[in-house]
Amino acid sequence: MGSVALLAAAGGLAACATVGNALGIGDGPVLVEQVAAAKDCRGPQTQDTVIVLPTAAEVGKLQLDRNFRLTFPGALPGGPFALVEAAGQADGVNGLAVSRQAQVDHGVLYLTASYFASAAPKAAKPCVLVALPPGRYQQVVVLDPTRARRAAAPVRGRTAR
Repeated sequence: MGSVALLAAAGGLAACATVGNALGIGDGPVLVEQVAAAKDCRGPQTQDTVIVLPTAAEVGKLQLDRNFRLTFPGALPGGPFALVEAAGQADGVNGLAVSRQAQVDHGVLYLTASYFASAAPKAAKPCVLVALPPGRYQQVVVLDPTRARRAAAPVRGRTAR
């Protein structure tokens, strides 16, 4: 009888973990959404970067400060967001895309970005804006498809929507 109760409790914990992961609350897979992009975010950096922005208002402020415009099909969700920016000319990249599949592990939200190069001029610094899930993570890390770390940023404030 004790082993049946133990199995039932373990099953209940597994179900809670799955629901928690689907909601972006605990460790595990989560979904993110690329909601905007720009061909040139005019960032001052010479390396790939990620900036965590808690609200749509912060996204607007960054656009004004840098004098660039993100293009997106509709209104932005409430936040939080990550602006993933390629170094551009420094590494020959003139395009990027972020996978919808992300992972939270021990307080870190891992995003995977694919970087593209072409024969086009490489003076621009392309970027994408990603809507992040609510959750308990303190850092956002961007990996390339080979799992090499391209950028990281701390999360300040709350990440709950």
